[in-house]
Amino acid sequence: MSEENQESVPVTAEQQINALNKVIEEMAEHMEELQAKLKSKEDWSISSPSIKGVALALSKAQPEWADGVVETGRNPHFKRPDGTPSTFQQLGDLVAKAGPILAKNGLAVTQKTVPKETSAGVRMFLVTTILHGATDTWLRGYWPMSPERKGQQALASEHTYSKRQGYGGMLVIPPAEDDDGEASEGRGK
Repeated sequence: MSEENQESVPVTAEQQINALNKVIEEMAEHMEELQAKLKSKEDWSISSPSIKGVALALSKAQPEWADGVVETGRNPHFKRPDGTPSTFQQLGDLVAKAGPILAKNGLAVTQKTVPKETSAGVRMFLVTTILHGATDTWLRGYWPMSPERKGQQALASEHTYSKRQGYGGMLVIPPAEDDDGEASEGRGK
């Protein structure tokens, strides 16, 4: 090893203190970098540290919409094997059913669209959060948005679909009639 690459071993107490101070300075620089990375890290949390309040309130609310929501939406572009349009729960119907029940139990639902870093790059997600105001507890779900076409209309359509799926899925609101997927198989009726 050449002399210029060789570090001297501290021998005196003063040399040892100086060497330790140098290491501390380098660690402090790395610590700042790590703290900055932690601060910029994406928040993918799915609940508050405790969910007791929101869970208790949801346990009181959910039985009130257990009879489900009638699928009043019709999609003429997606037909069942028998040729009839597919049906779906509309967001307005879900909110009309669950909204008053949520309010009565101190719950609120928010939804926002956010970009998130994933292993496949940045993707848009609809984030649905159920909040219980009295206890400051919450639950959160992520619905990936990936419109097949480009443009604002495709994105708006995907956004509407995502809001409906996020809302109904997080609250577990069933359809009024569950045919166990038979309509998509073309059997039965």
